[in-house]
Amino acid sequence: METPTDHSFNIPSALRPSSPTTDHLSLALNDLSQLPTIRRFDVGDYDFVLSPALFWPDNDVFSIKHDSPFWPSLKHVHVVAGPCTPTGGWYYDRDPLAPPPPQNDDPDPGNDTEASAGVLERRFAGNRRFNQFLTVLSPATFNPLALSFARAVTRMPKLLEFSFKISTADCYSQLQANWFRAGIPLPIDSIHELGDEEKNRWLISVDERARWKAPAKLMELLREGVGEEGVVRVQTRGRKK
Repeated sequence: METPTDHSFNIPSALRPSSPTTDHLSLALNDLSQLPTIRRFDVGDYDFVLSPALFWPDNDVFSIKHDSPFWPSLKHVHVVAGPCTPTGGWYYDRDPLAPPPPQNDDPDPGNDTEASAGVLERRFAGNRRFNQFLTVLSPATFNPLALSFARAVTRMPKLLEFSFKISTADCYSQLQANWFRAGIPLPIDSIHELGDEEKNRWLISVDERARWKAPAKLMELLREGVGEEGVVRVQTRGRKK
């Protein structure tokens, strides 16, 4: 699904009407990624709609069961997510300090002469105008997603590097989370600060506009993912001048 540029647009659910709470796509990708022949898993873009089930189908990330996800062979994981949830919601909220968003009015209602197929398609997809006011990562929807990928990393014994990115359009309010095994250097184009390359590292960089703070339960899982000698670093980035 193309991410709507109009944040007042009512997004339809991407889930089946017969199972409106089950994200079958994320569940299928979760099963696929656990195959013993899979060593690299790259999925998504900034329009990709996913749920925590991609990483952890069980809502309780602190309960490890005999059938909990386990990735025996994965070494490289790269996931990029769009800002929308499969149920028709968002991983972002409106900034309470921002001015009220404009009204959801149609600039040319009922103008059949200009309502070409392309225009109608953009309207139905929520792209008839640029109206972006959802910039704050939502604790209610995003934090469960963060908990799920943090738990998943603890179940990847051969992992060398993991990356997760999410943002609104134009990389607005972006969050980027990376895990590196000790000895793996940062990529040349990395946004993270150098240092501690001899240790396992969780490096999270988040745009200040996202107004996000890692909750205590997430920090617990991040520390578990790097071990006693590892490093967890959460960095807030300011706006580019």
